[in-house]
Parts: sequence; C-alpha cells; structure tokens
Amino acid sequence: MNSKAGPWRLVLAGAVAVACMASCGGSSGGNAPNPPTTPDGSNDANQPSGQIGPDASAAIPDVGIPLDDASGPTSTSDSGNVAEVPPDAGSPSVDGNPGASDGALAAADAATAVADGPAPAADASTGAGDGASTADASTIPPGPDVYKLFPQANSSSSYAIAKTGELWSWGANGSGQLGHAGGMTAAMVAALGTNTAIYSGGEIHAVAVSKDGTVFTFGVNFSGQLGITAATGVFGSNPVPQMVGLPTGVKAVATGGASAGERYSSVMGDDGNIYIWGGNLYGQQANKTNIGSMTANPTVHAVPKPDGVTRWKSFGGGYSHLLAIAQDDQMWSWGDNRQGQLGIGAIGAAPDGVLKAVTKPAGVTGWTVATGGRDFSLALALDGALYAWGANDMGQLAAAGGSQPTPTLINLPAGATGWRKLAGGRDHAAAITTEGKLYAWGNGSGAAPKEVVPPTSATSWLDVSGGVGLVIGVASDGKIYQWNAGGKPAGPMAGLP
Repeated sequence: MNSKAGPWRLVLAGAVAVACMASCGGSSGGNAPNPPTTPDGSNDANQPSGQIGPDASAAIPDVGIPLDDASGPTSTSDSGNVAEVPPDAGSPSVDGNPGASDGALAAADAATAVADGPAPAADASTGAGDGASTADASTIPPGPDVYKLFPQANSSSSYAIAKTGELWSWGANGSGQLGHAGGMTAAMVAALGTNTAIYSGGEIHAVAVSKDGTVFTFGVNFSGQLGITAATGVFGSNPVPQMVGLPTGVKAVATGGASAGERYSSVMGDDGNIYIWGGNLYGQQANKTNIGSMTANPTVHAVPKPDGVTRWKSFGGGYSHLLAIAQDDQMWSWGDNRQGQLGIGAIGAAPDGVLKAVTKPAGVTGWTVATGGRDFSLALALDGALYAWGANDMGQLAAAGGSQPTPTLINLPAGATGWRKLAGGRDHAAAITTEGKLYAWGNGSGAAPKEVVPPTSATSWLDVSGGVGLVIGVASDGKIYQWNAGGKPAGPMAGLP
C-alpha cells in the first residue's frame, strides 16, 4: 500500500595529534577489482572493528540531557545517508546557539539561501539546522531536540551533534576520523567548539560543516578527501580538523547536505552547486580526472549540471556513488553502478563520471530526498512513496531477489501513513514513519521491514542513522541508542553529555 506523507571560525587550541596507521579499502559488490590492500594486508576497512559487540549497549548507564531543558533548537534533523521528509523546501538552513564561549566564535551570518531551496535565515538562531531535507514531517510533534544524527552509512565510527552544537564521536579511530584521540567512549571534537551544523562520517574520514558554512575534514587523506594537498597518497592519521577552501564567497549550507564516502567528500554550496573533492575510482568526482584510480584529487570543484538544471536542492551519497535532486525535483546520479545503485535501468558499465537521470517509476513526477547505502539507494517521491534500488544481496531493498537497477517501491507497514526519515547503512536500511515507529531491513533483519521497538523509557523514535553493521537512533526520551543491525536497543550510549 502506498500513501502520501507529507553557518565557526576554527580555534585549534590544544588539538591532539594521533599517530597511527589507518586501514582502508573495501569493495562494492560486483566483479570490478577491489581497492588496494591496507598496510596490514587487509582489504576492507569497513569491518565493524569492535565498535560494538552483540549486546554491548546492555551495560551502558543511563545518561542524557533532561527533557525539561528548553534551551537550544527544537527540531530534529537529517542529512545525506540520513534523509528526512521536508514539510517545506524553504526551511531555514542553520540552527541556534550562535554564541559559543568555548573557543569557537559566534556565527554572525547564516548561509545564504538558494532559490527554490532553503530560505534565508536572518539570524543563525532561527534555522532548523537540518541536513539534506530540513525538518520533520509536520504530522507529528518533533519532540525534544537533544541530538542530531547525520550520514555515516559506510563508517565504523559514530557521530552525533549535541543540543549545544558540539560534535561527539566514538568507535573506530585508526585514521583519526573521530577528530580526537579517543575510541570506544564518546568524546567531543573540541577543536570544533559548539558550532557544528552537520557532519558526514565516511569510511576513514569525516566532514563537518559549521553554522557559518565553513567546512572541515579529518581522517585519512590518501585520495585528497580532506581537501588539502598534505599527506596525500599516505594512509596516515590526521585527527586535527582541517579547513576546506570553497570558492570565494561560497559557504556550505546545512539544508543541502554533506557526504563522505569512499575517499571522497562533498557539500552543498549556498550558490546552488554541489562541491566535491577526493578519489575518483568510480567517477565520484563527476569528471574524468584520474578516473579508475585512487590518485588524489584534493581540488574542490563544482559538480557539472546537466542541461535544464539551474540549481541543486539536495543530495546524498553512498560508498562510491551520489544522488542529487535538482530544482525541478528530478534526480540525477553518478559514480559506481556495479549493483545498479545509480537507478538508471542498467547494471555495471565502465565508470565515466557523467551524471545520468534516475529512472522514474510510473506515477512518480519527482523526488524529495535521496540517500545512499554502500551500493544501494533510497529515496522518497513527491507523493511520499519510498523507493529503493541497487544491491539486494542482504535484503536492502526490502524485497526478495537480486540487484535492481530501477527504483522499486517499498510498501508502508500496516497502520503507517507515511515516512519521515530514511537512513542507509552498509547493507541495511532503516526508516521512521510519520507515527514515530522505526523499521529496519537488510543484513540482520531480512528483506521484510521489522519494527524496532523503542526502549521502555521512550514511546517513539525521533532520529536514525546507519553505519557498518550498526544502527543509531534517538528515542523520544532524548537519548542515543546504538545496536547491531538486526538487533535491538538496550541502554543508552555512555559518555555523551
């Protein structure tokens, strides 16, 4: 059944240098060659790396921000691999707490809005601070805005933005991708202060965008994914956030999203362009420069627009492919297509870095949000229907069978009236309905969407993100829970504010 649903200057004070080697690699499905092996001989950095055990969250103490703390923004958020239904494409781009006393300067101006996209925010405190598609569906109360989750589908590290705008991270850190010297215990990325608007966790690096539209990266820079020339061609650890230079006068906007994938990084500019840099093994850079190679491409450049496209509204990325929605609600894709994840009706073909129109199923006139898992894609059509395409070896498409190169409908669960949040994991997916119920499918859960019951202290789900073998959720009690894909939440995450 289908149903309608309706901008920090960086203060690098006391930043810790972490010297350790990173693992890097991984492969998408299909018959294309795998990336080179890592220094230790492994060829897949996307393993869980002991981030969480089968029931690792069971003994985690009950921590979190009291729900009666009324300060800070009041809406939930999303981006990239975590996509959300926008009630209005004109939602503000950035969110509150403009004054920071811990080393980061207050943002004096918000990112300029784009036509047909986010509306200008006269004051940074008035925006929503959401990612690829702004805010919750208006059919249910947004609940307490304590944490914000953004994309990390192909990451063994986890991230969350606290109510005060602090970026917290935990998990795998062999490449400095957490932005601090920690590991399994959550810690704040202190160099970024309290001004984080959005982030995206990649395979072995991360991207963060400040409330004033400044872009920072940290982790491995082998293919230039940090947007700097230093340490390219080396699997080294770079835990100190580095500023990425966008074109003069351009700022990144939270509403457009950000994506960190297999050694590439990208953000949405306030001029309506998508800016990208890093590896181009599968044409992720939307050009032919070093295509088919992991050679570094640290130069930031705009993704070319196809004929008829004047601005991009939002975008999302997978491991090595990207999806972008134009001002006319049409979707375009580029990069890896070995499992049909581009949605163009064909599987495979040599990467060419050319943007291609995503096939629209019968009755679909356009798209609202899109996001990618490792080698599959998820998107919501204008009528609120959920579609998936690409790899299906683990049931990522919520259906039986093999890879599908065209968007395939995912039916609403019984009693649900629509979808309001999407998240792609490595080979699993999750989504929240307009009623606040969370469903998961793919590796660990099977092809049929299964409801993930909230902890006893909560009645519904506010936010969700996926990673390598894990799911992260924010429940209505305002706390973060993390569990293995296919499992269920236990105690809330420890170490968070």
